[in-house]
Amino acid sequence: MSTKAGLLSAVVTAFTVESYTWLQQDPADLTNTLLARISLQLSAFSLGETFLNSSFPPLAMSDVAESFSPVSYAVPVNTLWVLSLTLSLISAFFAIAVQQWLRHLRLPPDVSARNAVRLLAIRSDGLQTWQIPGIISLLPLLLQVAVLLFLVGLYLLLHALNTTVAFALGILAPLGLTAFLATAIAPLITVRCPYKSPVIPTIAILLQSLTYPLALAVTPILLAFNMVLAYAYEYMHPPRRRHVSYLVW
Repeated sequence: MSTKAGLLSAVVTAFTVESYTWLQQDPADLTNTLLARISLQLSAFSLGETFLNSSFPPLAMSDVAESFSPVSYAVPVNTLWVLSLTLSLISAFFAIAVQQWLRHLRLPPDVSARNAVRLLAIRSDGLQTWQIPGIISLLPLLLQVAVLLFLVGLYLLLHALNTTVAFALGILAPLGLTAFLATAIAPLITVRCPYKSPVIPTIAILLQSLTYPLALAVTPILLAFNMVLAYAYEYMHPPRRRHVSYLVW
Protein backbone atom coordinates (compact mmCIF):
# COMPACT_ATOMS: atom_id res chain seq x y z
CA MET A 1 0.00 0.00 0.00
CA SER A 2 2.75 2.47 0.91
CA THR A 3 4.54 1.70 -2.37
CA LYS A 4 1.44 2.41 -4.45
CA ALA A 5 0.77 5.60 -2.50
CA GLY A 6 4.36 6.70 -3.01
CA LEU A 7 4.14 6.04 -6.75
CA LEU A 8 0.94 8.07 -7.04
CA SER A 9 2.44 10.87 -4.96
CA ALA A 10 5.46 11.01 -7.26
CA VAL A 11 3.25 11.26 -10.34
CA VAL A 12 1.02 13.96 -8.88
CA THR A 13 4.02 15.89 -7.55
CA ALA A 14 5.60 15.99 -11.01
CA PHE A 15 2.47 17.68 -12.36
CA THR A 16 1.95 19.95 -9.34
CA VAL A 17 5.51 21.31 -9.44
CA GLU A 18 4.81 22.56 -12.95
CA SER A 19 1.24 23.74 -12.35
CA TYR A 20 1.74 25.82 -9.21
CA THR A 21 3.77 28.35 -11.22
CA TRP A 22 0.55 29.24 -13.06
CA LEU A 23 -0.72 30.86 -9.85
CA GLN A 24 1.98 33.53 -9.83
CA GLN A 25 3.19 35.98 -12.41
CA ASP A 26 6.07 34.92 -14.61
CA PRO A 27 9.05 37.30 -14.21
CA ALA A 28 9.65 37.04 -17.95
CA ASP A 29 6.12 38.30 -18.65
CA LEU A 30 6.65 41.18 -16.22
CA THR A 31 9.90 42.12 -17.97
CA ASN A 32 8.25 41.99 -21.38
CA THR A 33 5.41 44.22 -20.15
CA LEU A 34 7.82 46.81 -18.76
CA LEU A 35 9.95 46.79 -21.92
CA ALA A 36 6.86 47.26 -24.09
CA ARG A 37 5.78 50.15 -21.87
CA ILE A 38 9.21 51.76 -22.11
CA SER A 39 9.13 51.38 -25.88
CA LEU A 40 5.74 53.10 -26.08
CA GLN A 41 6.97 55.95 -23.88
CA LEU A 42 10.07 56.44 -26.02
CA SER A 43 8.02 56.50 -29.22
CA ALA A 44 5.66 59.09 -27.69
CA PHE A 45 8.39 61.63 -26.89
CA SER A 46 7.86 65.14 -28.19
CA LEU A 47 10.82 67.47 -28.45
CA GLY A 48 10.28 71.14 -27.87
CA GLU A 49 12.61 74.14 -27.73
CA THR A 50 13.05 74.03 -23.98
CA PHE A 51 11.52 70.71 -22.89
CA LEU A 52 11.32 66.99 -23.65
CA ASN A 53 7.94 65.44 -22.92
CA SER A 54 6.19 62.12 -23.44
CA SER A 55 2.46 61.95 -23.98
CA PHE A 56 2.33 58.35 -22.72
CA PRO A 57 1.79 58.12 -18.94
CA PRO A 58 4.30 56.15 -16.84
CA LEU A 59 3.43 52.75 -15.44
CA ALA A 60 3.91 51.93 -11.76
CA MET A 61 5.17 48.52 -10.63
CA SER A 62 2.15 48.11 -8.35
CA ASP A 63 -0.15 48.47 -11.34
CA VAL A 64 1.68 45.70 -13.17
CA ALA A 65 1.45 43.37 -10.16
CA GLU A 66 -2.24 44.08 -9.59
CA SER A 67 -3.11 43.54 -13.24
CA PHE A 68 -1.98 39.89 -13.09
CA SER A 69 -4.64 37.19 -12.79
CA PRO A 70 -4.07 33.45 -13.31
CA VAL A 71 -5.68 31.64 -16.18
CA SER A 72 -9.15 30.25 -15.59
CA TYR A 73 -8.07 26.62 -15.26
CA ALA A 74 -5.09 27.24 -12.95
CA VAL A 75 -6.99 27.43 -9.65
CA PRO A 76 -9.30 24.37 -10.07
CA VAL A 77 -6.53 22.21 -11.54
CA ASN A 78 -4.11 23.05 -8.75
CA THR A 79 -6.82 22.54 -6.14
CA LEU A 80 -7.65 19.06 -7.43
CA TRP A 81 -4.03 18.04 -7.75
CA VAL A 82 -3.10 19.32 -4.29
CA LEU A 83 -6.04 17.40 -2.80
CA SER A 84 -4.97 14.29 -4.70
CA LEU A 85 -1.41 14.63 -3.43
CA THR A 86 -2.64 15.18 0.14
CA LEU A 87 -4.86 12.08 0.08
CA SER A 88 -2.08 9.90 -1.33
CA LEU A 89 0.35 11.11 1.34
CA ILE A 90 -2.22 10.53 4.09
CA SER A 91 -2.79 7.01 2.75
CA ALA A 92 0.94 6.28 2.75
CA PHE A 93 1.30 7.71 6.25
CA PHE A 94 -1.47 5.56 7.72
CA ALA A 95 -0.27 2.50 5.79
CA ILE A 96 3.04 2.78 7.63
CA ALA A 97 1.21 3.35 10.92
CA VAL A 98 -0.97 0.25 10.41
CA GLN A 99 2.12 -1.85 9.69
CA GLN A 100 3.61 -0.65 12.96
CA TRP A 101 0.40 -1.51 14.84
CA LEU A 102 0.25 -5.01 13.39
CA ARG A 103 3.88 -5.76 14.21
CA HIS A 104 3.05 -5.43 17.90
CA LEU A 105 0.39 -8.15 17.60
CA ARG A 106 2.93 -10.94 17.31
CA LEU A 107 2.68 -13.58 20.00
CA PRO A 108 5.58 -14.10 22.38
CA PRO A 109 7.61 -17.20 21.51
CA ASP A 110 7.36 -18.75 25.00
CA VAL A 111 3.55 -18.54 25.39
CA SER A 112 1.54 -21.73 25.75
CA ALA A 113 -1.11 -22.82 23.28
CA ARG A 114 -4.00 -22.06 25.64
CA ASN A 115 -2.66 -18.59 26.46
CA ALA A 116 -1.96 -17.99 22.78
CA VAL A 117 -5.61 -18.65 21.92
CA ARG A 118 -6.77 -16.34 24.70
CA LEU A 119 -4.34 -13.64 23.67
CA LEU A 120 -5.44 -13.90 20.03
CA ALA A 121 -9.09 -13.56 21.09
CA ILE A 122 -8.32 -10.49 23.21
CA ARG A 123 -6.35 -8.86 20.41
CA SER A 124 -9.04 -9.70 17.87
CA ASP A 125 -11.64 -8.01 20.05
CA GLY A 126 -9.34 -5.00 20.36
CA LEU A 127 -8.93 -4.77 16.61
CA GLN A 128 -12.69 -4.82 16.10
CA THR A 129 -13.32 -2.34 18.92
CA TRP A 130 -10.81 0.20 17.62
CA GLN A 131 -11.93 -0.20 13.98
CA ILE A 132 -8.55 -1.36 12.66
CA PRO A 133 -10.14 -3.38 9.80
CA GLY A 134 -12.16 -0.30 8.82
CA ILE A 135 -9.01 1.85 8.74
CA ILE A 136 -7.23 -0.74 6.58
CA SER A 137 -10.20 -0.85 4.20
CA LEU A 138 -10.29 2.95 4.03
CA LEU A 139 -6.70 3.33 2.79
CA PRO A 140 -7.28 1.90 -0.74
CA LEU A 141 -10.41 4.02 -1.01
CA LEU A 142 -8.35 7.15 -0.29
CA LEU A 143 -5.95 6.21 -3.07
CA GLN A 144 -8.80 5.64 -5.50
CA VAL A 145 -10.31 9.02 -4.65
CA ALA A 146 -6.87 10.59 -5.15
CA VAL A 147 -6.63 9.01 -8.63
CA LEU A 148 -10.10 10.34 -9.51
CA LEU A 149 -9.17 13.86 -8.39
CA PHE A 150 -5.98 13.73 -10.43
CA LEU A 151 -7.83 12.57 -13.54
CA VAL A 152 -10.47 15.29 -13.19
CA GLY A 153 -7.77 17.94 -12.87
CA LEU A 154 -5.94 16.50 -15.88
CA TYR A 155 -9.15 16.61 -17.92
CA LEU A 156 -9.75 20.27 -17.01
CA LEU A 157 -6.22 21.13 -18.07
CA LEU A 158 -6.43 19.27 -21.36
CA HIS A 159 -9.87 20.71 -22.09
CA ALA A 160 -8.41 24.21 -21.79
CA LEU A 161 -5.39 23.39 -23.96
CA ASN A 162 -6.68 20.97 -26.59
CA THR A 163 -10.20 19.59 -26.83
CA THR A 164 -9.15 16.60 -28.95
CA VAL A 165 -6.78 15.24 -26.29
CA ALA A 166 -9.35 16.02 -23.60
CA PHE A 167 -11.97 14.10 -25.55
CA ALA A 168 -9.72 11.01 -25.64
CA LEU A 169 -9.22 11.20 -21.87
CA GLY A 170 -12.92 11.91 -21.36
CA ILE A 171 -13.80 8.68 -23.18
CA LEU A 172 -11.20 6.37 -21.63
CA ALA A 173 -11.42 7.48 -17.99
CA PRO A 174 -15.22 7.09 -17.64
CA LEU A 175 -15.00 3.64 -19.22
CA GLY A 176 -12.47 2.56 -16.60
CA LEU A 177 -14.55 4.11 -13.81
CA THR A 178 -17.71 2.38 -15.07
CA ALA A 179 -15.91 -0.97 -15.17
CA PHE A 180 -14.66 -0.43 -11.62
CA LEU A 181 -18.13 0.46 -10.35
CA ALA A 182 -19.54 -2.63 -12.06
CA THR A 183 -16.98 -4.87 -10.34
CA ALA A 184 -17.76 -3.20 -7.00
CA ILE A 185 -21.53 -3.66 -7.32
CA ALA A 186 -21.47 -7.16 -8.85
CA PRO A 187 -20.81 -8.98 -5.50
CA LEU A 188 -23.95 -7.37 -4.11
CA ILE A 189 -25.99 -8.97 -6.88
CA THR A 190 -24.54 -12.47 -6.83
CA VAL A 191 -22.64 -14.15 -4.01
CA ARG A 192 -20.45 -16.19 -6.34
CA CYS A 193 -18.90 -13.11 -7.93
CA PRO A 194 -15.16 -12.97 -7.07
CA TYR A 195 -14.90 -9.17 -7.49
CA LYS A 196 -15.09 -8.51 -3.76
CA SER A 197 -13.56 -5.24 -2.61
CA PRO A 198 -13.93 -3.12 0.54
CA VAL A 199 -15.29 -0.14 -1.41
CA ILE A 200 -19.02 -0.63 -0.82
CA PRO A 201 -18.71 -1.81 2.84
CA THR A 202 -16.34 1.06 3.63
CA ILE A 203 -18.70 3.61 2.10
CA ALA A 204 -21.58 2.08 4.05
CA ILE A 205 -19.60 2.31 7.31
CA LEU A 206 -18.68 5.94 6.59
CA LEU A 207 -22.28 6.85 5.85
CA GLN A 208 -23.42 5.07 9.00
CA SER A 209 -20.83 6.87 11.12
CA LEU A 210 -21.84 10.21 9.62
CA THR A 211 -25.58 9.69 9.93
CA TYR A 212 -25.51 8.30 13.48
CA PRO A 213 -24.68 11.64 15.18
CA LEU A 214 -27.22 13.33 12.94
CA ALA A 215 -29.85 10.80 13.98
CA LEU A 216 -29.04 11.38 17.66
CA ALA A 217 -29.48 15.11 17.18
CA VAL A 218 -32.66 14.87 15.12
CA THR A 219 -34.48 12.22 17.21
CA PRO A 220 -35.37 14.53 20.17
CA ILE A 221 -36.61 17.16 17.72
CA LEU A 222 -38.81 14.61 15.97
CA LEU A 223 -40.16 13.34 19.29
CA ALA A 224 -41.00 16.87 20.44
CA PHE A 225 -42.63 17.63 17.09
CA ASN A 226 -44.66 14.41 17.36
CA MET A 227 -45.85 15.37 20.86
CA VAL A 228 -46.86 18.83 19.62
CA LEU A 229 -48.83 17.26 16.79
CA ALA A 230 -50.51 14.85 19.21
CA TYR A 231 -51.57 17.69 21.54
CA ALA A 232 -52.78 19.74 18.60
CA TYR A 233 -54.83 16.82 17.29
CA GLU A 234 -56.40 16.24 20.70
CA TYR A 235 -57.23 19.94 20.96
CA MET A 236 -58.77 20.03 17.47
CA HIS A 237 -60.62 16.74 17.92
CA PRO A 238 -61.69 16.41 21.56
CA PRO A 239 -63.09 13.03 22.59
CA ARG A 240 -66.88 12.80 22.55
CA ARG A 241 -68.53 12.46 25.92
CA ARG A 242 -70.88 9.57 26.31
CA HIS A 243 -74.26 10.44 27.91
CA VAL A 244 -75.31 7.58 30.13
CA SER A 245 -78.98 7.49 31.02
CA TYR A 246 -80.03 5.65 34.09
CA LEU A 247 -83.42 4.07 34.32
CA VAL A 248 -85.05 4.67 37.66
CA TRP A 249 -87.52 2.03 38.57
